[in-house]
Amino acid sequence: MRKVFAAVVLVLVLAGAAYANAELNELRNRMRSSFDEIEGIKWIYDKATPKLIKGGECHVYLGQKDGFMWPRFFLGFQDDEWVLFEEIIFNIDGRREEMSFNYFEVHRDNSAYSVWEYVDLPGESYFPLMKSISASNKTLIRFQGSQKRFDFQVSKKQKDAMKRVLRLYELMNK
Repeated sequence: MRKVFAAVVLVLVLAGAAYANAELNELRNRMRSSFDEIEGIKWIYDKATPKLIKGGECHVYLGQKDGFMWPRFFLGFQDDEWVLFEEIIFNIDGRREEMSFNYFEVHRDNSAYSVWEYVDLPGESYFPLMKSISASNKTLIRFQGSQKRFDFQVSKKQKDAMKRVLRLYELMNK
């Protein structure tokens, strides 16, 4: 009886490992990457994540170096006017969360009648927030300045891409 039980357990373990490998391979096929030769970091993005910001953007991407992997959390927008945001307000399925920033923590750029403002944050600190956004039915994000604001709704495409990157991170760090 013990041999039968051990055989059943072994079959289940092997089936689980095969499923995890298939899921990992599927996720890897949904990613694109770039390599920073100076820092030696491989950056991994979901293929659905745009290379340039257009409108509002919320995504997760991964850094990988020397066998270590870490998530990054990107929030930003492209518009025709500066907001000079100091805070980001989230409405995640009716639940409100806020993040404050000083002027120097925000990246800002402009070119040809467009402006970009964004933060690129260490994802470990925001893992529950990223998971919450990716699993939400509706997430609204407001970049709030002292006189202006920029609002957008996180799209299903953005949430699905976040889910895939977060799942890849979980599988790669087991």
